[in-house]
Amino acid sequence: MVFAERFESGVWKDWEHTCDEGEIEAVEDSARAKAFDRGNFNGEMVYIDYLKGAEYVFDVARGERSSPVEGDMKVYGVTVDDIVIAKFERLKHHFEMQKIA
Repeated sequence: MVFAERFESGVWKDWEHTCDEGEIEAVEDSARAKAFDRGNFNGEMVYIDYLKGAEYVFDVARGERSSPVEGDMKVYGVTVDDIVIAKFERLKHHFEMQKIA
């Protein structure tokens, strides 16, 4: 699962997405590339690689943060093997908003 902010109808909204097999493979491939970039040449990944991989696959920025475009997206969390890897304060805000809704 990917957690992100997505710009829709003029506002940033929380977005959760359950990945299909192709997306999972793309995130894993990207995470492997991030591990390689870190200097881990045998491809062993750490959890942050999965977050960075998901950002690479899902982040969309056609507009600037101050003037986003419909569909722009910024990933802030991902689940891997039932473990959440995320920017804590942003994910905490996400779940707090779900309690209110």
